[in-house]
Amino acid sequence: MKNHLFIGLGGQGGSTLAELKKVIETRKKDVLHLQNLKNPVAHDFLYIDSSRSELNSKKLWNYFGKDLSLKTADLVPLKSSSQSFDIDNLAQRRDIAPWIGDLSYIRKISQGKETGQGANQQRRFGRILFAQNSAKIMKGVTNKVDSMLSNSNSCAFHIFASLAGGTGSGGIVDLVTMLRNKYENSDIEDGFPIFLYLFVTSKDSQQKVEYFHLNQNAALHDLNALMCERINPTILNTIDGKEFVGKTPINLITLSSQVSEHNKDVSLEKQRQIIAEGAFERIYAYCNGSLDPNDQRFLTGEDLLKLIPAEPRIAPLRSYRYSSFGMQRWEIPTEKISELLECDALESIYHNLLSHNWSKRKGYHSDIDASSDEVLEANFIKIFNTEIDPKRINSKLSDHLNTIGEEISKYFWSKENADHRTLEHFEKNLTRRIDSQKQNFHEILDDSSSEIARSKRVAELERKIQQSIKESWKKGIGIYTITKTLEAATNSISMRNSQADVSSHSDLDLDAQINARKGEWMKLTPLSRLSTKPKKMLAAHKNDIINQRLAILTNDTKAENDLFGDEVVIAINRLASRYAELSTCITQELQKTTKRKDKIESGLEGQESEDNTNKSEVTLAQLADIRTQVTKDAEIAKSLATTFKDEVINSTLEASDSLDRIAAIISDNKDGHFKQLSEKVVYGKLNNLNVLNANKGTMSHDIMSLLQDKYHNDPESLESEIQDFISHCAVLIEVDDGQLSPKVVLNSSGIDEMPRKSYIIGLPKNHAFNKQFKDTFESLIDLSSGYTVSVYEHDDETQIRVYVTVTWMAARFANVVQELKVRAIEDSLDDLTGEKTYFPNMDPSAERGSRPSILLPAPKVRVMMLKSALWLGQNLTSPDGQELIQDELDDGIFIILADKDGNESPVQIASNMEQLKQTPDMRAITLVTDTVESTVRELPADQKLKLEQMIAEHDLSLKSEHRVASSVYRDWVEQRTYLNSFFSK
Repeated sequence: MKNHLFIGLGGQGGSTLAELKKVIETRKKDVLHLQNLKNPVAHDFLYIDSSRSELNSKKLWNYFGKDLSLKTADLVPLKSSSQSFDIDNLAQRRDIAPWIGDLSYIRKISQGKETGQGANQQRRFGRILFAQNSAKIMKGVTNKVDSMLSNSNSCAFHIFASLAGGTGSGGIVDLVTMLRNKYENSDIEDGFPIFLYLFVTSKDSQQKVEYFHLNQNAALHDLNALMCERINPTILNTIDGKEFVGKTPINLITLSSQVSEHNKDVSLEKQRQIIAEGAFERIYAYCNGSLDPNDQRFLTGEDLLKLIPAEPRIAPLRSYRYSSFGMQRWEIPTEKISELLECDALESIYHNLLSHNWSKRKGYHSDIDASSDEVLEANFIKIFNTEIDPKRINSKLSDHLNTIGEEISKYFWSKENADHRTLEHFEKNLTRRIDSQKQNFHEILDDSSSEIARSKRVAELERKIQQSIKESWKKGIGIYTITKTLEAATNSISMRNSQADVSSHSDLDLDAQINARKGEWMKLTPLSRLSTKPKKMLAAHKNDIINQRLAILTNDTKAENDLFGDEVVIAINRLASRYAELSTCITQELQKTTKRKDKIESGLEGQESEDNTNKSEVTLAQLADIRTQVTKDAEIAKSLATTFKDEVINSTLEASDSLDRIAAIISDNKDGHFKQLSEKVVYGKLNNLNVLNANKGTMSHDIMSLLQDKYHNDPESLESEIQDFISHCAVLIEVDDGQLSPKVVLNSSGIDEMPRKSYIIGLPKNHAFNKQFKDTFESLIDLSSGYTVSVYEHDDETQIRVYVTVTWMAARFANVVQELKVRAIEDSLDDLTGEKTYFPNMDPSAERGSRPSILLPAPKVRVMMLKSALWLGQNLTSPDGQELIQDELDDGIFIILADKDGNESPVQIASNMEQLKQTPDMRAITLVTDTVESTVRELPADQKLKLEQMIAEHDLSLKSEHRVASSVYRDWVEQRTYLNSFFSK
């Protein structure tokens, strides 16, 4: 296997590719080793999906701040709109017509839908989307493969998918047949082997998907039938719609479920991580050249059917190409240590953002209740007071009113006004002009009583406060303090508003002065009117009227300012709430970080009990000094916080954004951009400060030397530690060892137990302690469990790897497969519309149940099937013309079995026919029913017709001899049902 194409099909397939890219990034040394082999190993990625949710998730593709997202050339997006295709036109295609079935179901889901994400969890719909894009998919595959063939004329396909959704379950069979049709050679070393990694679960879907169990059960039956050559689906993207007839379509299927071998829950996230690492491990262990060739079969699923007789060997009903695995390391966890230091740094940074409290003992912390900042509060009040300052108001109004007064005064002395030179007339003109300009005065002051103008004033004041907050935050004031200061400012402004006096609208002395002057004007003589006295009187009158009007306008402005002040209180309260939300957001990030840190610490201390949990050879005490440096060295802690502010928060905010905008950015972090940027900046800064490099020098990174120093003279402790390590190694399915195996069916000591089980251990190269470790490991394996131990060596001195696997397994040995069958039957009981039959199945024949069961029939059913099989078997012959079932009287009842090379051999199934019919054992039932079913399937059409005629003749004979309601005929009716079932599969 020199070239490898990793294909993600559907959402879970894409998520697993993301985990695989992280594994490859982590194991750069192994990748380099594979690339430098005499026959270099290359790899590439392809992601096929009808939804972009996994592609758009930055956090999914983030690795210590590094973006591992796929390139455009790695993507094959399927059109996800239910109206993006002409269903009637598609149904005419010869590669689609045989399986599309009743179009009314597809039309029904298309009604009222113009767009849609994914395949709506409907398997047949997912298959249609896949078929519509089949040319694009194969082009994506061939482009990837062709680019690697110069390295070697072979390529292994690794396909990751969940069978629960629509895209994965709907496209998996067609993807396999298209690949095998294009690349016929399935040889592991020189061909194009196909490995499937399938996520299955019998638990309820969190999303309440209607076809959740039905999709999985149907897809498993289809894949089993495909591997047994029991179905011949049309090959997509072929003009003539030819049927698939390729041999070995799939080399190995790996199942991953929610329950491990030890009956422990395994989260889907954990499953993806294990599957990704295990997929890479099987490639590395196989390709690096140090694993025994006989043990490589545990990794590749090579065709054991050629070596070991199985059930039945002609046209088998159930494939043995199922497997599962687990993956675990005993390591000096350099990654986890780096992640722990990142958590320490982020905790310190978040405390800095919140409160900026510092102590030598704790570093940055937020243990002290925050109080308001007097300087910042005074600045808020100053901004508000400036907006409502009476001196500012009088100054602006006086200037404008005096301008008007000068204009009216000039007009007063003009020739046009010669006949109206009285103070009453002047006053009338001046007050009318001032009153007509009242709205203009509000515009000059920006204090119009309109809600729009008032909102503008509030928004401008809020902008100034936000700017003041930004400047203070840069100087080190925490978010807690900002929130408290806003609350304090709100209280101060509210108090000022409630205590403000309302002045009277006029000044009585001024009114009397104006009236007196008008009386004095009337007394002026013609001679006195020629003096300067009238002009002085007019100027004084103008000033008094302006002052009178100024008092009225100022009072009106005061009322508006009171309304403005009320809205400012609301606005600042709103700001305080937003900064409280920001505090909450940062606190939540702090809590998440602390939780992540606690989990890492538990793992390093060996406190986790999950299966496949890596074992650490580092204690927290060994990390204490370097962690203290991150959090309690004032210079480093401050540098980390300052860099985070500049490169994460400030760079994320637009220039016009207020500081509280960061709350929305954190809350809307669905795509993981904030987390990715945070990690990138923190890891970069830790590197720049030489903290991570300093960590590398604080302890040995040679795992075997560490273990040797600890346990060389203490073998009992070494046994105990290895036993603990083994106890957490588990494959990702619960195995039912009580299932009937081929060894029992054929009663042959030359057949291996099913499944075959192995621990494949990867040890650092050429270390003296390797042998003692391996010998101790082997001594602790319970031989009765069926496990063997194999060893290979690698170049990473920091870790011991264990790849635990079960192979050569029928699907029924996985409990999850049995449970899915039960759940699928339950879910299909209320199928009133037929949709639960149509959508989970890939074609009409599957809807009719024309697939061999991947489970053995129930005992009662098997007895009836045995009777039916015996009836048929006594009328069948083997390929050499021998009766298929032979009664040798005193010697017993034998069934004639033939291997793939045509060699026949008799296998005894009972002492006599009566015993076989009355008290059949499971072995006999399985041998007879499966062999008869297999033989019937291989019969030419004319011989099948003869058998069907024999059944019909026997039916007529019984009817003529017995009444239809008789017990004899009723028993025959049940037997006849099973007889007919042999012809429908």
